[in-house]
Amino acid sequence: MTKRSVALVGVLIVMAMIGSSVIGAVSAIAASDSANGSFSVFLPLIMNAIGAMAEVPQGAVMTFNLASCPSGWTEVIDAQGRAIVGLPSGGTLGGIVGTDLTNLEDRTHNHYVNPPNIVSASSGSHTHEVDPPNVSTTLNGPHTHNIDPPSWATTPDAHQHEWARYGSDEAWSSFDSNGNLTEMIDYGDGMDSAGENYYPIAVTFSSSAGYWPYYTAQNTHDHSVNLPVFPSWSNGSHQHTVNIGLFTSGGVGNHLHSVDIPNVLSTTASTSDVMPYIQFLVCEKD
Repeated sequence: MTKRSVALVGVLIVMAMIGSSVIGAVSAIAASDSANGSFSVFLPLIMNAIGAMAEVPQGAVMTFNLASCPSGWTEVIDAQGRAIVGLPSGGTLGGIVGTDLTNLEDRTHNHYVNPPNIVSASSGSHTHEVDPPNVSTTLNGPHTHNIDPPSWATTPDAHQHEWARYGSDEAWSSFDSNGNLTEMIDYGDGMDSAGENYYPIAVTFSSSAGYWPYYTAQNTHDHSVNLPVFPSWSNGSHQHTVNIGLFTSGGVGNHLHSVDIPNVLSTTASTSDVMPYIQFLVCEKD
């Protein structure tokens, strides 16, 4: 076999390994070396080697850019809408996990995240502003409420007060702590020894109002007012909205805080974000 023939055999083998058609090449090599007949001795061996290299074993799985599998191949139905992964040691051959994708599906998903509890840094003695949320009471049927108005003081003003009255019936009256007029002295027909017409603290009566008022001296002052507790009207079955105002907590010296962040929902991720894909037909060699 000439050096040229050996070189051509090498090229032939390389072409077979990369999938090129070799029948034409074999014919060309045979024609070029027909003068000495050396190549025809190795031709059967070379053709057998090429045939063995081109043979696809049964059970091989390949993808095809075709509408249906070629002759001698069968579609792998379980591969539809699924990624193919290598079989781990001791794994289940052909095992499937999860739900397959539909045609061009871009599936989305989220994750719940539960951050661990943490402890804040120490910040020395301090207080906190607390702003409780608005709340509503439960529905409690028809009912009333006891109202206890707070005490307050009137605006200071220059004025005087009536403290006593002398009436046309020769009776002296004054006021109790609730402002009610109360009769203090009634002379009747007098207190003289004869039993009539003697009034020790009587005054000359000349008032069209039917009594003579007596006032304190005028000065500037205020009054404290304290209304008693009283029930409200009933407004049927109802509830109440309660808004506790912003307030400052008490200080407890240098301290830490334990913080438990609640579960949160992550943003949405799509299949196209984590695994862009292209669809091909998956077939198995019969």
